[in-house]
Parts: sequence; C-alpha cells; structure tokens
Amino acid sequence: MKVLSCAAEVRPFVMTGGLADVAGALPKALAALGHDVRVMLPRHARIDAEKTPMELLKRGIASGVGGERVSFDLYSSDAIPGVTTYLVDAPAFFQRRGLYGERDDAKRYGFFCRAVLDSLPALEWMPEVIHCHDWHTALVPVYLKRVFQGDERYGGIATVLSIHNFLHQGVLEIPDVPEAVFRSGDVEFYGKMNFMKGGVLCADKITTVSPTYAQEIQTGEYAGLREPGLMTGLEETLRRRADDLSGIVNGLDAEFWNPATDEYLEQSERYGVEAADRKSLLKRAVQRHYGLPESEAPLICSVGRVTRQKGLDVWAEAAPEAASREWQFVMVGQADEGYGDLFRELAARYPERFVAKLEFEEERVVHQLYAGADIFLMPSRFEPCGLAQMIARRYGSVPVVRATGGLKDTVFDADEWGEEGNGFCFREHSAEALLEALGRALDRYADRESWRKLQVRGMTADYGWESAAREYVGVYEEARGER
Repeated sequence: MKVLSCAAEVRPFVMTGGLADVAGALPKALAALGHDVRVMLPRHARIDAEKTPMELLKRGIASGVGGERVSFDLYSSDAIPGVTTYLVDAPAFFQRRGLYGERDDAKRYGFFCRAVLDSLPALEWMPEVIHCHDWHTALVPVYLKRVFQGDERYGGIATVLSIHNFLHQGVLEIPDVPEAVFRSGDVEFYGKMNFMKGGVLCADKITTVSPTYAQEIQTGEYAGLREPGLMTGLEETLRRRADDLSGIVNGLDAEFWNPATDEYLEQSERYGVEAADRKSLLKRAVQRHYGLPESEAPLICSVGRVTRQKGLDVWAEAAPEAASREWQFVMVGQADEGYGDLFRELAARYPERFVAKLEFEEERVVHQLYAGADIFLMPSRFEPCGLAQMIARRYGSVPVVRATGGLKDTVFDADEWGEEGNGFCFREHSAEALLEALGRALDRYADRESWRKLQVRGMTADYGWESAAREYVGVYEEARGER
C-alpha cells in the first residue's frame, strides 16, 4: 500500500513532544511490513541539515492559502531508515523560532495542508492513503473533499486523521480559505476556524492513540477535564462519527529507548534485565546531580510539562502527608503559570527529598532520570496515550498512574492483576487516591524480590510498533475500500 504520513513535527528532524515520536516511528514500522510509506513535514528553521541531510527535489511548486499564491521548494531526505521524507520549504511560513504559537498559525498550517496536495504531481507518486496527524494537517481531508474533488488524479486517495491530543484543535482566526471550504460548514466554529472539526467531518477514518481515550473524548466528562476557558465542544461531532473512530495504543521506539544500548548513558551505566542492579549507579548519579543524599530511599520521578492536564497538583497536595514515608522526588519539566510555585514551595520545605527543576533538561539527564528512578509518577487528569509510562517500564521504573486514557490501557495494577500487573493505579483524581496507590507501591518496594519481578515484567514487555502498525494497516484498508 502507498501511504503518505503528514505531521508538523517528526523525529529525528524536529521534536517538541510525543507527536514527533509517533510520526517518526510508525512509518518505519509500516515500511518494515512491506508498505511504500513516505513522510511530509514543513522545513522548520530548527531542523539541523547536518544531522538530517536533505537534497533539493523540486523548486517553485505553486500553492497558497485562499487567493494568495505562494511557491515553495520541496526537499527529500532518507534520515528515517527505509522511508523517504519530503520537506516543504516555504521560508515565509516556517523559518520561525518556534513551531507553534505564531499569530498566523492558521495561515501557516492552512498553507501546509494545501501544499501537501499540490506537491503530489511533482513526486510522480500518488498515495492511496494520506495519514494526517493532529490539527496541523487536518485540513488535508477538507481540501481533498471540497477543492480537489473534481481532479481525477486525487479521486482515489483515502484519508485517515489521527487525534493525538483532542485538547489542541487549531481554533484560530479565519484566514482567506477557499469559499468552497468555508461555505461547507466543515471548519466554521463560533466565528473562528477549527482545523480539527474539518478533519473529523471530512476524513474517511479517524483514530486516536488509545481505546479508552477514544471513548473519553466522546463524553461530557472529557469536557470537564479541559483547560478552563478553552472552547472545544466537538464531543457530539465525534459521536456522530463513532463508527469511523478507533483507538490504537502507540508503540515505543524500542531501539532509541533501550537501557542496554542507550547512547545517552555511559557504557558502564547501560543495563538489561540481567544487569538491572546497575540502575543503582544511575540512581546515585541522579541524586548527586540534584544534590540529594545518596540513599536507598525510593526515588520517585516525573518528566514532562507541568500542566493542569498532567494533574501533578494532587501530588503537591499529597506530598506533605506522604512525607511520613521514606522517599525522594525529582520532577523535571516546564511549568505553566501558577503551577511552578506549588513545587518551588515544596522544594524549599523539603530540600533533602524534593527537587523541582521547572525547565527543560538536557537529554542525557532525562535518560538518566528514567534509568535511575524506582517509581515514575503520572497522576494525569487525562492522557491520550502517554509514552513516559512506557519508557519508564522499559527502564525498570515502576509507574504509579491515574487510570485514564492510555494510562489505563498500558498500566495494570499489580494488586489487581497479579502476575500480569506492571504498576499501580488509582481512579479518582484526588490526593487521597494518589496516596493510597503510592503507599501500595512503597510497600511493594520494601519487598525486594516482588519489586524485582515488577521491574523485569516491565523491561521485557513488547514495546515495538509492529502490532500497532498492523492495526493502522487495517484502518487504511477500510478507508481505501470505502473510497
């Protein structure tokens, strides 16, 4: 099958979050199954051409947004093994310091969606399926349905939209889109434009990144989990497309996230199941790095943005009561306004056991944290899939999570699931529920033999993309068959 995967960010070219991991790893897995998979993304200013070499493929392809015509160059790269990657080079739109958050994001990514389709004749290769990732590419199905419907070259292309985080929908000021697009009602949203709405209505099939999350985003409960003041309201729209919506749990790039070969760990620090006692070396390294006493106390870590979604405010509430137990805690990640102070105060109150590094940390230290931690904490309000809990398990760090979204689908409570358990879960998003689950984890940690079994179970699980890739192939085939 011929598949074109489109995303705003793709590892190894440019990355701000988990989207880039998925957009880089899934095509590799599909190619390994024998499919002709290609990738397309904008050529952002942050892409390092030395680390990801590319060559000019086609100059001066005409595209645009609405009535404005813009030409762009198309580059190709083989930085993803077995997969050809195309980069849309339009400096006026993508030579920016950041990938998102610009005042003209609607115009920038509206242009990219149109450029994806306008570039296909230049490739002399036409996909059977275009896989669009998140709101940045969600107008591709809209353009295909409303603008290109009379062009027989495009008539056989099916589209699949993957929702990685329904919180971000691309609700922006309306740019100069073609009249056929706006008149259709696909994108209009309370006087603005909603990229995700257009994709949900026009894509042949819709996926999201876990079965539980696929159910959650169709409910009113999810609406209460959103950031206060953020207007979305697409739950009913998704319910109307429920027969075309499925959830597929992400895989993990098991080659990159591998404690036995991790390039960010020293040779003497690397470990597999047979040498998992080396985790203690990494634990000491983390303790030294952050000025914590070197002890056998359980080391709890959290890595990632500190936002309302991640739910760490319940840990801030629970920590003083949990202080009656022995533990150390390190959190790393940029904090949204209002959240940082909670953890700075706790760090000042418990300097011997609580560290809050509220900024992005260098890659090596992040890998050390995964490797050195005993417990990995994720009390998320909602979590579409989550990669951190899978990375933690891969490195022998036992997750304590709230049972929501992909966390519910990948972490199974050791006290409920017995020999199939791989972590500890709580359901209610409260300090009391977190304390109960963490308490059970700390009790289990004291039983070294039982804890070792939990670690081994996590480290030896199948994290590869093959199973998920086969599920995506099934979705592609359904979309193509309907088309």
